[in-house]
Amino acid sequence: MSDFRPIPKPGKTSFRGRAILGITVEISYVVILLAIILTCWLLVYMMLFHWSFRNIYVIAILLSVSVSLLPGLIVVIPKVRPFGLQINPGQHRELWRMSNEIADLLGTKPADRIFLDHEVNASVIEQGGFFGFGRKRDLIIGLGLMSVCTVSELKCVMAHEYGHYAHGDTRLSGWVARTAQRIKRTGGVDETSGCMGRFNLIYMLLTYRLKASISRMAEYAANEVSIKHLGRTLFLQSHRSISICWHLQRKFWEQGGMNALRDSENYFEALRTYIDSAKEQDQFAIIERFVGQAPLHPFDTHPGYGELAAFARQFPDKEIEWDHRPAREILDNPDLTEVSLSKWMRVLVSL
Repeated sequence: MSDFRPIPKPGKTSFRGRAILGITVEISYVVILLAIILTCWLLVYMMLFHWSFRNIYVIAILLSVSVSLLPGLIVVIPKVRPFGLQINPGQHRELWRMSNEIADLLGTKPADRIFLDHEVNASVIEQGGFFGFGRKRDLIIGLGLMSVCTVSELKCVMAHEYGHYAHGDTRLSGWVARTAQRIKRTGGVDETSGCMGRFNLIYMLLTYRLKASISRMAEYAANEVSIKHLGRTLFLQSHRSISICWHLQRKFWEQGGMNALRDSENYFEALRTYIDSAKEQDQFAIIERFVGQAPLHPFDTHPGYGELAAFARQFPDKEIEWDHRPAREILDNPDLTEVSLSKWMRVLVSL
């Protein structure tokens, strides 16, 4: 494995700290909107009942500005159905069992639904409910991920995702999302649309910067969960392999992935062939060097692989028994599952 530049240990990643940041972003924008609206109404009132200066055009402008900002005060984030094929608990029982085991290991509630999509990735969301009660948890696992990793590596990835549940990160995502929705409902970020458009642009940049900061803290907290429970070596191995294969999947899509999806019954078999060919051509070492040393953008929501490697080395390793089986083998019928998802992808592409 390549040696990466030393990176200082991140600061505290407490739920309270991330919650304060997320809530502050939204509340401050609402306060600013209210201040502008109330100021407009106060000026109109003073013009109509107290001041001698009464200009109908100025009054109309003030009222139109206040009315245009009102939608930003009321925002509801609709429920989102995860992208992918939903599997019920009667299907792929070993995958469900692994999900429940990870949840028990971390002492958190397991996912209510599991979806399979095409990515070399995994993610979690939590939505619905009322004031935190009755929320549903969704776990999205990429068949592309299961095509390129082992069972132990998949378990390490799932531990990372469940770390987001355990630390409350999925409950915080709505705060920043609502702020973005408020900005869109008050005119968007068009800097040519006047003072409000420029203000929204500046605030949106600030929002995305804070979102990146919150997300990176959450990623470090989830990584720490994965390392402490499954060991540093497995964590580094899984993230190395998955980071490289994620870049290879993007490259595969750029170089003919659409053709493979159209011409091949099983898209994921074509993806595995491409990745195996990349291994033979020693592209793994080239991409590893790239992902390990590439500079991060201020809006990046995830730490780079080089940062993760430096972060993981701060923790002691842990002896665990590795399962080297391909992760796809825990599916009931992996070939049929991949063919079914390939068909579903072709339908979506044709829409």
